[in-house]
Amino acid sequence: MHPAVQISRLQCLPPSIRRFASPACARNSTLKEVERAMEYIQEHRAELSNSQHNAFLPVFFHHLDPAKIPSPGSLDSMDVRTSETISCALISLAAIAHMHQLPRAVGVSLWPRVWPWTHFIITHRDRLPAPPPQPTFETDFVRLIGQFHDHPDGWELISSTPGFRCFVAQIWKIGPVIQEPYRELMFSDLSGFIADLGVREPKNLDEFVQGAGGDVKDLAALIVQYMRSIPLKSPSSRIVPGGLATEVFRLFTFIVEADQHPGDDVKWLGTPFGPFFEALVRAHGAIETVLELMHTLIGSYAPHTDSAKALKIGLSFITRLLISPWGYASLEPALEAGILKVIVSCATLSCSSMVYLSSRYLLRVGIPLGLVRRSFYELEDATATAEFRHSKIFEDWEIFVKLARGRIEILDDEQFEEPWKACDNLKCGNFDAKQEFKRCSRCKSFYYCSSECQKTDWQSGGHRTACKSYGNLIMHESMPGSSLGTRERDYLRSLLRHDYIANIEKICAEQIKAMSANRSAVLLTVFDYCFFDLQLEVHSATDSALAADLRERSEAEYNNLVARSKASEGTLQLHVIRIMVASVRRDFVIPLRTADSEMYDTMKKLAAQGSYDADGEEFLGLLEVAVDTTIHS
Repeated sequence: MHPAVQISRLQCLPPSIRRFASPACARNSTLKEVERAMEYIQEHRAELSNSQHNAFLPVFFHHLDPAKIPSPGSLDSMDVRTSETISCALISLAAIAHMHQLPRAVGVSLWPRVWPWTHFIITHRDRLPAPPPQPTFETDFVRLIGQFHDHPDGWELISSTPGFRCFVAQIWKIGPVIQEPYRELMFSDLSGFIADLGVREPKNLDEFVQGAGGDVKDLAALIVQYMRSIPLKSPSSRIVPGGLATEVFRLFTFIVEADQHPGDDVKWLGTPFGPFFEALVRAHGAIETVLELMHTLIGSYAPHTDSAKALKIGLSFITRLLISPWGYASLEPALEAGILKVIVSCATLSCSSMVYLSSRYLLRVGIPLGLVRRSFYELEDATATAEFRHSKIFEDWEIFVKLARGRIEILDDEQFEEPWKACDNLKCGNFDAKQEFKRCSRCKSFYYCSSECQKTDWQSGGHRTACKSYGNLIMHESMPGSSLGTRERDYLRSLLRHDYIANIEKICAEQIKAMSANRSAVLLTVFDYCFFDLQLEVHSATDSALAADLRERSEAEYNNLVARSKASEGTLQLHVIRIMVASVRRDFVIPLRTADSEMYDTMKKLAAQGSYDADGEEFLGLLEVAVDTTIHS
């Protein structure tokens, strides 16, 4: 037993004070004597030293004897003595919570008494004659845990107690109903030990989830609620030692632990989400709130402090989200909340290499350039500084800017151009505005200019046998595993069209080269947008690794596309656009339609010759036809 809780400790008090403490500590002390001791402490708090205040600890330790906890059955017909015993315990819990600078090791002696009484009270609160007011009881408990946390032995004892995390989560839930400044005090006390709750262990996380409401979505909502509760305008006003940065760092650490961080930040970026992290990234407002905190941390940044650590975790969190299966849907709110500004700001700070790696990854892979228009132009002044030009990511940023400008122009042009389609009846090939066509209601992938063309393709074009298989390779609104909306799909077709025209000479040359080996071959022309520079490739549609991959994804659909291309006699080519969707490389087939076979016939002729003049009339004529008579349908 710690000396601070022994009755002999009362001898440290002057006789004038001891006369209030000793009767309250007697074997048969009454509720009035305990109340008198508590009243003396409250009335003379300013006069008592910490040592004198804490010398009352044996009184309250005595009244938290677990042997005095009433049986649940006795609560229905409670006598006066039982009622007074409960009241003395409530007074004692509140008194200990408000003591300052308790001896560090005293928690080992106090906890075996504090927790049984606390558990009894929260379990039977509604049956008590004078239940403790909410949230005072809860905030006092959190304050007390904050004092015990600093001692390793005491914290080990507390954190190994079944039900402890469940109650902490229940306390967390009532945060919104607590009035200031008590809410700030409660969250500040909570942040002192939240990072050390051991939620990396599944059983500990499960217990915390139960207290939050029983589902990981409930815990995710609590996290977002907590982040929103942190005042952002005056970070220096935080009560937590170290201010806002320390509080945010501890909260972010809790998130990392709950997500089973593998111990390597780079590996963490690509590690599959656990149920908690999935719920968190899908919680309403999560990404915007994290970014808001990061903007504030940047404003009060100092190297080698908790602000630097919190920024590192925060940027890793955002990167992990944006390259996830839910990342694409989060991009617009992330850009609205200033993700690019965070990247630029972090680049000029003395942050860890992880910030550099996350920023670089986002610039190269994570942010589709078609979505950056407004955020991009807002950063022109910030990126023109000498400090940023000397940062590690400046070279990546320059490439990003160059591509972004081009993609924004394409996006702007696309908004003023009506999308075109070609009738999917190969015997027709009519070109017209997309709105003039009727779409197959079953596969949602094929368009026809008339019911007659639809019937023809159904009966003799092969659509009858392949219709139900479509939707995995050709982009449309219902394709599985994709978050690409109509706007994104139209943009990608416009991007493909733009780069097809810009690179037509190289594309035709590569296709002729492939056809020279097999003049009847069906080709796959790949436009790879996974990284900064567009990569162009030409593959066989029948015996290449890409063909095998596409066939494995949707065999019937792919075989029908190849058969249609072959039957078109050169009026349908198969183009593949390769992009990153949710950090995964995805290939989508976008057919290239031509009004007639002139382009195909010319390429076959040049391929048969074995060589051709790149400046010759035939090749230049081929390029002109390719530009003027084709659309990506």
